Order: sequence, then structure tokens, then C-alpha cells
Amino acid sequence: MANLTPDIEDLISHTNALGWSDTSPLLAVPSGENAVLPSLTLVGKIISLQPVSKANIKSNILLSWKFLKSLTFEDRDDDLLVFTFEDMEDLHRILDYSPWNIKGAPLFLKYWATDATIEDFDFSKGEYWVQVHGLPLDMMTTDSATAIGASLGDLISIDNADNSKASRKSFLRLRVCINLLNPLLPGFTHHRPLKPSIWVQYKYERLLDFCYACGRLGHLSFACVVSPKPLVHGRYGAMLKASSLNTSRVVQLITPKLYSSVADSVDETLPRSPHHLLHFPLLV
Repeated sequence: MANLTPDIEDLISHTNALGWSDTSPLLAVPSGENAVLPSLTLVGKIISLQPVSKANIKSNILLSWKFLKSLTFEDRDDDLLVFTFEDMEDLHRILDYSPWNIKGAPLFLKYWATDATIEDFDFSKGEYWVQVHGLPLDMMTTDSATAIGASLGDLISIDNADNSKASRKSFLRLRVCINLLNPLLPGFTHHRPLKPSIWVQYKYERLLDFCYACGRLGHLSFACVVSPKPLVHGRYGAMLKASSLNTSRVVQLITPKLYSSVADSVDETLPRSPHHLLHFPLLV
């Protein structure tokens, strides 16, 4: 500071005196014998403009999840619900079959990784199993499923898909993470080279009541205030609700990553079965 004027040196001295040192503690990530075990906790949120009472939430959870070995349930003031399980198998079963029905409103769940805080959770996105009906047989492939999944949102997995071979079902079935703030996509028009174009219908499994006017979750048509309405020409309705599948499910994960609590990010910490194949009995 030899070249600075006395006034500037004095100003710098006074400014430094007003500062403070960083007193943040240095926290070490546990390792070795002290390493933190995988989390057995899910965080959930009910998507609805109408409040659901704590008594209804608790009674519905106890009835729907009565097969669990053990469950700890915390109802927070910020509308988030915290569920802690006894083992990873129970956690997987509950997570894979979300959203769950809580008095007609969907309960979406996300895995709470050990390095995340409760403030990290963003429920603007959620996962659905989506059935794709009306495709020609030669379009019932993994490649088609991948393209359709990308148009819906973020593709998580494909059910009963075998590389590029045709599906054994009459429809494709995808696990997709979609934007819950946007209207549901009802389907798309498939243009065939030598034949008339056809409508391909999406059907969402475990889809509860939603607005048939704007296509959004959280309210019904009579309470809709969204304007202007999407131009879907009456394609919102009960036809978007898929019937339950009366079989067990073998799921092929497209990516070894599952979506975490943090918006627009992925989490590699959620333990999975060998070879990324998850086999669960049907839950209704």
C-alpha cells in the first residue's frame, strides 16, 4: 500500500475492522466404520388445492400400507410428510407405486438421500407409470418408448421391453417424471406413411381426480380458474385413467440413476436390486 494516499489507507483499515472471520465449523463426512448407512426415509407431498386433514392422511396411510413391517410418520407444518421404514424393500415398494390415494388427492414421494436437506425437496415434478395405447405393432419397441418418454418428461424406466423387439403387450408402459404444474399430455397423433394418421392415447396409472378443463392436477373442473384453456378438443377425461394391471412387474431401468429430491437433478445413492431389475408384487 506504499503508493496509496493516507486517506485511502485509513479507509481500508476502517473497512477491514468492520469485517468478521468465518466461524463455520468444518464438518467431516463419516467414513469407514462410522459411515452413514443408506437412508430409509421418503418425503412426500399431497398435490391438492383443498387441504387434507391430518386424521385423513394418517387413516389412509395406515390402511393402504398395512403390509409394512414398521413405519414412522411425521406430518410437518410445511405440508411435507416424512416416512421412515424398517428396511429398503418396504421403501422400494412404496416408492415404486406412488402416487398414492389420500382422499382423492395424489401423494407423491421422493427418496431422502443422506446428503440432502428437507429444504432441497421440490414437488413441481413427480413420477407416473404411463401406458401408451394405439401404437402399430412395429412401433412397440424400446426406441419408441424412449422417444415417447422424452416427450412426456424424464424417462425413468420401461416395463417389459426387450431391446428393439416388439412388446408382448398391446401397449407400451413407461415410468416417467413429469412436470406436475403443467397440463397432463393426453396423447399424440402418429402419422403413418401409407395409411391414415392415428391417435395414440396416454393412460396414467393411479391417476386420481384432475381437471377435465385444463388437464392439471390439484383441482376439478368446477374450481378451475386457468385461462385460456388448452386446445385439446375434449381429450381430457376418464380416458386418461389406466386400469390396474393384475400381474407382477419386472422393470428395466433405462438409466442407473433415480431422481432425487432436488429439482432437475439425479441421485445415485438409492440402493437397487442387482442388475437394476426391480420385481414387486402388484399393489392396488
